[in-house]
Amino acid sequence: MLVAIAIVVITLGGLVYGVIEDPAVVGPLAAAAVVIGVAIFQRRSEKSQELERVHRVEMSPTYEELIETIKTIDEFAKKPVGEQEAFFKVMGTKLLLHGPGPVVRAWVGWLQALGEPLPVSLGKQEKLLLAVRDDLGLNNAALQRGDLIRLYLREEDTDEDRALWRAIRSGN
Repeated sequence: MLVAIAIVVITLGGLVYGVIEDPAVVGPLAAAAVVIGVAIFQRRSEKSQELERVHRVEMSPTYEELIETIKTIDEFAKKPVGEQEAFFKVMGTKLLLHGPGPVVRAWVGWLQALGEPLPVSLGKQEKLLLAVRDDLGLNNAALQRGDLIRLYLREEDTDEDRALWRAIRSGN
């Protein structure tokens, strides 16, 4: 930061000196200032992209564990209570330390909806999956409500299932 300030001060000083002493120097000094500004901006952008890449690599195993648990929630529910509690504590800590705000909010929303009627809890579950995908840099624009749930929850050809999917699609 100090280097950037020093560069700006030197450039401005040179610009003022150039205007006063030799106006022909103004063009090259202005061009140099623009090049330096572009280089700083580019470096900042590269650093941001690198941090995002590292975050994705770091969070991928956590998200895989979370999604596998969600996909097999019926099997997970059969595990001993202590094992279930340990999973929620560990996952909560990982998300607290490394998860972005939208994923944390979706996680909390899903946890609160676990005792709700199925369309509500599945809707919150899908919001969590969408937040995870978004954090991993995936585009969710083409997905419709219920698409992610259908990847692992089979739809039977019954009136009850059709009503459930209508409720999920409508957001109720």
